[in-house]
Amino acid sequence: MRIKSVFSVALDGFVVVVVVTVVAAIAALLPFASVHKRLTYAACVFIALLGIASVAWQMWKLIRLERARKRISELLAEGTQITLTVDDKVIQGRTTIKEWCEKVEAVLREYLDESYVTRFHLGGSNIQGSDAMSVWKNNHRLETLARFLTELK
Repeated sequence: MRIKSVFSVALDGFVVVVVVTVVAAIAALLPFASVHKRLTYAACVFIALLGIASVAWQMWKLIRLERARKRISELLAEGTQITLTVDDKVIQGRTTIKEWCEKVEAVLREYLDESYVTRFHLGGSNIQGSDAMSVWKNNHRLETLARFLTELK
């Protein structure tokens, strides 16, 4: 992973707030260690584990979203190239568009959820259903993918 990505994840607002809160909570509990040693240390460990779990979960989500953005961006470029070069009047053109749509669906299911797949196929025209593999329909799919990128920022 690039250094920029590591810093953006590590300096995320949620991560910073959780780390500061955990450190402050532990610092506030430590003076009680002279009276209730085991209980205080157990509470400190519990708070630290909760903090680590929260930070790990948030970092995992951010890294996953970064990967999703990268894959969607790659697919957007590939789809644009396909749309500009294929002729949907020929079976080979429709097959190429269909294969690209299947790749996009797989990525959307892996990183996001089924609602994104449905939204990917919606739009454009009621006459052309989600299984239409025309250049015109694919332009709407490209616009939808671009909208997904802006939503994931």
